[in-house]
Amino acid sequence: MNKKRKKYPRKKPVRQVRSTTKIRYRRKPKRNKAIQGISKALRLILIFAISGFLIYTLFKSDKKSSSTETSPAQSRAVKEPDEQIEEQVEKKVIDLDTLTVPEKLTYYLDQIYKSYDIQSSWIKKRNRLVKVQLPPDLPAIEIIVDIIQRINELGLNYATRENLKRSNSWLTIFSDQDTLVTILFSMNTQLQRKITKMAIIIDDFGYYNNEVIDDFFKLEFPITLSIIPGQRFSKTIAEKAKKYHKNVMLHLPMEAIDKKVEKSKYTILTDMSAGEIKKRVNSALKEIPEAIAVNNHMGSKATADARVMDILISELKKKNIMFVDSRTTPNSVGYEIAKKHNLPYVKRTIFLDGAENRSEDYIQRQLQKAVKIADKKGCVVVIGHPYKETISVLNKELPKIEKKGMKIVSVTEIKN
Repeated sequence: MNKKRKKYPRKKPVRQVRSTTKIRYRRKPKRNKAIQGISKALRLILIFAISGFLIYTLFKSDKKSSSTETSPAQSRAVKEPDEQIEEQVEKKVIDLDTLTVPEKLTYYLDQIYKSYDIQSSWIKKRNRLVKVQLPPDLPAIEIIVDIIQRINELGLNYATRENLKRSNSWLTIFSDQDTLVTILFSMNTQLQRKITKMAIIIDDFGYYNNEVIDDFFKLEFPITLSIIPGQRFSKTIAEKAKKYHKNVMLHLPMEAIDKKVEKSKYTILTDMSAGEIKKRVNSALKEIPEAIAVNNHMGSKATADARVMDILISELKKKNIMFVDSRTTPNSVGYEIAKKHNLPYVKRTIFLDGAENRSEDYIQRQLQKAVKIADKKGCVVVIGHPYKETISVLNKELPKIEKKGMKIVSVTEIKN
């Protein structure tokens, strides 16, 4: 039986209405590429600046924390800029064991030329012949003796000859198989070595009068002896200095920060009145009337006090006596006050020794450091003490230093 289909009502047709409103699209403005590039660059710079600031603050905090871990002694050990010159120079380390004998010879020859301040322009090399011109104040024999010492160490042979008329000297170096090099040394009166100066001050005279003290008087170089006033042998040392033609200085006791200063009628303290300071300075100068200069004994507190130094240096100016700053503190105002009064002033560069550093090896290293500073600056002031180790090193090393162009002078010949 067939079912009848259900009839659904017919859907009304949808009436389509067209909208009369028109949609307007806004045109995008044209972008300026130059402005876009600048803005991007500024954003990048800002990002880098912020990043750099964050890194700096983190690094700074790490640095502070590490510095607090150092001991108080390390924090107080402030080095003078001059003392850091040698450390700042980058040293080229050469392993001599890897060099052949001819290469070692070349290395040693170059080192010897440098030690005598022989300029590279004075040396002409052509194959196995080396011509070296020398100034009149540098005898060839001194250089040849040093070279022969190295030749013997290398197990090589040599032959020398000399032409006195032409002021020429020849040195031929050869091995068992071959001639390695021939060096011709000739004098050139137009050449001149750079003259460097070293002033050596020995402090703390007056306590003793013994054989070690006598050895300093016998040293055949113009060292300056600094005498503490009011000590048992102060006047005796000053009288001996005249006999041995040695210059003397007044080693004036001044107040220190962390050490007990010697109590005497000449000691300068920071709480003294101007009148008392003047009185003590003049009394000390009367005790050592031969003094050509004054340097401070201790004085890390007093030399940093502008009032005290102004009074001291104004008194020295009246007698035109140089002030030598021992630089027991980096905070010394000696230079500024001396400049204000137009008084001759120099400062200590190197301490050769100390109560805890008295070995000959240490003193020798300090002396060589002073030589290197003088090579760079033209002059240097060193201070030592009357120890047997110090006089031993000076006796051995000063003749060598002088031969190589260093002039040992009185402290009054140095200008900072």
